[in-house]
Amino acid sequence: MVSLPASRRLARLDAQAKVDGTAVFAGDIALPGMLHCRVARSTVSHGRVISIDTSAALAIPGVIAVLTREDLPEGAGSYQGRLLPAGQTIFPEVVGFAGEAIAAVVAESADAAEQGADEIIADYEEYDAVFDVSAVLGGHPWDTLDPASLIAPPVTLTRGDSEAALARSEIVFEATYSTSRQSTAPIDPVTCVATPETDGTVTIYTTLDSPFHTRDRTAALLGVAPESIHVSSTCGATYGIKNGIIASLEPLCTLAALKLGRPMRLSFQPSEVFSSTSSRHPTEMTLRTGVTRDGRITGRRARVVAAGGAYGLGARVIQSMGTKWFDLYPCPDQQYEGVVVRTNEMPCMAVRAVATTQIHFAVESQMTEIAHSLGLDPIVLRRKNLLQSGYRLVGGTEVDVEPLHRCLDEGARVLGWGQAAGNDIAGRVGRGMAIAMHHTGTAGVNPDEGSSARVRLCADGKIEVASAMPDKGQGTLTSYAQLVAEKLGVEVDDVRVVLADTRTSPQGQGAEASRATYIGGEAVVMACDAFRTLVEEELDEFPAPTDILARWRELELGTELPWADATFEPEDKDPRPVFSAHFVEVLVDSDTGITTLRRYVATQDVGRAVNPEICETQVEGGVTMAAGFALREGLRIEDGLVVNGNLMEYSVAGVGEAIPLETVLVETPGVLPKGVGTPCMPAVAPAIAAAILDATGAAVRRMPMTPERVLAAMDEL
Repeated sequence: MVSLPASRRLARLDAQAKVDGTAVFAGDIALPGMLHCRVARSTVSHGRVISIDTSAALAIPGVIAVLTREDLPEGAGSYQGRLLPAGQTIFPEVVGFAGEAIAAVVAESADAAEQGADEIIADYEEYDAVFDVSAVLGGHPWDTLDPASLIAPPVTLTRGDSEAALARSEIVFEATYSTSRQSTAPIDPVTCVATPETDGTVTIYTTLDSPFHTRDRTAALLGVAPESIHVSSTCGATYGIKNGIIASLEPLCTLAALKLGRPMRLSFQPSEVFSSTSSRHPTEMTLRTGVTRDGRITGRRARVVAAGGAYGLGARVIQSMGTKWFDLYPCPDQQYEGVVVRTNEMPCMAVRAVATTQIHFAVESQMTEIAHSLGLDPIVLRRKNLLQSGYRLVGGTEVDVEPLHRCLDEGARVLGWGQAAGNDIAGRVGRGMAIAMHHTGTAGVNPDEGSSARVRLCADGKIEVASAMPDKGQGTLTSYAQLVAEKLGVEVDDVRVVLADTRTSPQGQGAEASRATYIGGEAVVMACDAFRTLVEEELDEFPAPTDILARWRELELGTELPWADATFEPEDKDPRPVFSAHFVEVLVDSDTGITTLRRYVATQDVGRAVNPEICETQVEGGVTMAAGFALREGLRIEDGLVVNGNLMEYSVAGVGEAIPLETVLVETPGVLPKGVGTPCMPAVAPAIAAAILDATGAAVRRMPMTPERVLAAMDEL
């Protein structure tokens, strides 16, 4: 690895602030005269709001106002954004799920606002609610279904004649796999602060994926000009919860601030995060795969049904699942069908590794089962059927698969694949592996893939770089500083990074879909090149920053240098593929069904590792979250109500349950950085399922793979 500032291990520049408590989360912001807002939510899953009684809430000391649908400004509407939840409003006339906002209480204290929200009483005209996707589908052809019953139209991808190919296959494997509704479960409070400004604008402080998306969607819901809203990012995680818009957070907080004319803080209780924001799509995936006796795939079909919630993200999810299934093990005869059904439950959105995590659990688990049945090494089976370098993905992009083969080689070497795992008196030991092809960026489904950056030299001698990308924990602040230091030949301490603010940042889509280092980082590099050109055109050289300033002033060109701007727009027609190969050793307790991860090796295709330490910690976080999804996490909804919506009952892994993880970064010379933290997730669940199969002989096809489900699968042997 080249020893340059952008290719060295460097502690995060914001690490100290996060450790000592000086990092600013939205909940830390306290402004003079600030009021507090809490949301009153629907108690029915589907119905028209007939009336709302606010009298008891207004009688509580400290309560100042109650906002309802009647308080929405003229022109307020719903967000109808492309590929994002359509139909959401701040206070809907017809609620689509239990937990949707119907009113908001504003008070001098958070406690008073909370008490007031509890006192709101609403009357409803209840409608029939949908909780069972099979009741909607009813065995009918998908193209005959009422479009209103679906989040998005069905997706079909076809090559050749899959039915004929399956009919002539030597062996056909068929199985159904299902995944749960995973919550994002951020540990930092989901909070927004909005404050009216003297110039008639309003400033929003919040955790986000994109400041411009948050601004524009909030403006659409309020019926105001986007330019009247200033959005500034704060510290905190999103995990996809902010990929769309939560109508009852930023838009509602802004409405309350404008109505009352004072700064406003709106915070969600943990139970609201679990029941009223968004979750991962629960899915049921039926795969039929025909193979020869030596393991060559001859035909395949996939049929995927996902529940989308009341306003869920649909088209992007079901299309992404299809393209990953279609491209990873391509054959001349294959067909994918997918549909997202509208249900009267909380919305489903783009939780980390959206779509890819679900479909890989199915396709990789079945590949392992095929290898197990045919007596083949799972690696050999995969290599026999993998896409090849030069293959064109569904969108037409040519792919290089060499990084995946290197991931397989390195993972097998580090774990000692092929060697006996050894015995343990505490239970059965097994080893498993899985591969994954996720993506960096949103090409193919998003026409606005590019991002911009700007660089300048300030009067204090600091090189300043501005970008719309937030740092949500992925290390963007540090990585961008390293990129600038490398390109301009300065120290990291000489760089100031300004992120995710609609007043100071150039336009950009934001940090969704693992874009921050790949797309935003390349924009930063290009802006540095533009800045160097600007300086050299005036000074005929590029000296040290302090010398640049001195000479700039001598020439009376100004006290500081102007911005140099650049935009990076990827040319790929598909999201850029990112590969991984994961290997795991588990211990399964034969009496309890508890699965313990004894050893885990994650080999990850990263392109170029800007900061290896950050890459490794991102893999650690991604694998931990994915393992939770695999073994323990899942919201339980009964009659539309979330019944385990708290951190006591929704089981998230704690610090004491850290996975014994070894990470191997697979770099490729001359390739731009790729996303890391999310692309490492899809291989986790099928690798664990493979190890359970190796240990017990039982195929667990339903996530989470709880002890009860492991025992049930073992009992079926």
